[in-house]
Amino acid sequence: MKKFLLTLSSLFIGFLPSIAQPVFTSNECFQVNDNSKLGFAVLSEKFETYLSSTGSNFTWDFASKVSSSPWFNWSAPTIDYKFQPGANGSSFDLRTSEINEESFIAFARNNYFTYALDKDTLYLDGIGTTRYIPRIPYLSFPLKYKDSVYTKTALFINKLNIGNVSRYWIYDGFGTIKFPYGIAEEVYRIRTHQIDSNFIIKQGTVYEELIWFRKSDGIPVLRFLKTGNLISAYYAGVNGANATEKLYLDQTTMVYPNPFQSTLYLDHIQEPIQFITITNCLGETIKIQQITSKELSLEHLSSGVYQLEIKTIDGKIIRNKICKY
Repeated sequence: MKKFLLTLSSLFIGFLPSIAQPVFTSNECFQVNDNSKLGFAVLSEKFETYLSSTGSNFTWDFASKVSSSPWFNWSAPTIDYKFQPGANGSSFDLRTSEINEESFIAFARNNYFTYALDKDTLYLDGIGTTRYIPRIPYLSFPLKYKDSVYTKTALFINKLNIGNVSRYWIYDGFGTIKFPYGIAEEVYRIRTHQIDSNFIIKQGTVYEELIWFRKSDGIPVLRFLKTGNLISAYYAGVNGANATEKLYLDQTTMVYPNPFQSTLYLDHIQEPIQFITITNCLGETIKIQQITSKELSLEHLSSGVYQLEIKTIDGKIIRNKICKY
């Protein structure tokens, strides 16, 4: 990962809190139970037109793109759009640790993601119910302005190598987007380029994407997806989302002792606990328990490494890796 090099001009910017370039973290990406409305348009303009239109404290002004081609169907979003726990999605085998990005547009967004806490990486699980091993790294965190990442992943289905996916992404902008129907402030722009050797991603062998994430709730308020010579534009509402769960929180919760023999104790949790989920290294849910205290008895659990997921009564989710000996 290339680190952000401060220039003389950015040193001056750093002294101005109102326009300082923030770090893009998992807290600003794909929060569970974000709900919004989505719009869709097909653009015939060149994708390359937008690549250089970015920067620190930048304003992307699309407010006038409303009446004439190729923006003729650019209007206020009306389609249901949300991120939800994978187990609530349309694929029966998704687990609670996964995220289902869903919108009710035929042949549009219906992706599945998994966040790996130990790697601080969001993985793309597939389109529809397709499953790949290993998963495709979608974004890695944290990203500073102009940080870039390159990955190459060999994919397998039933131990058969079906090809490779090379993926590059860069955090290349932060600022404000103006739409014909409103303004989205404090958004990150991520640019991606993916090469698929065997049509694993069903939209083609090469695709590029520009994604603007809204910092306040993690929703991608605008996406340009290049497929051939076409740009598919997906854009969300700007009036705020109903975010009832935050999936990626700072790990301030104390879980001790760790490793443990039979009992775990939980500390620094301010809100009442709704329930606790424990999964093994294969992602299988092996124990779901409702508790009234911050003492967790796990004497019947086999020795090994597990993920402990705590959901509080106000919808926060906290994850910790635990080890029983």
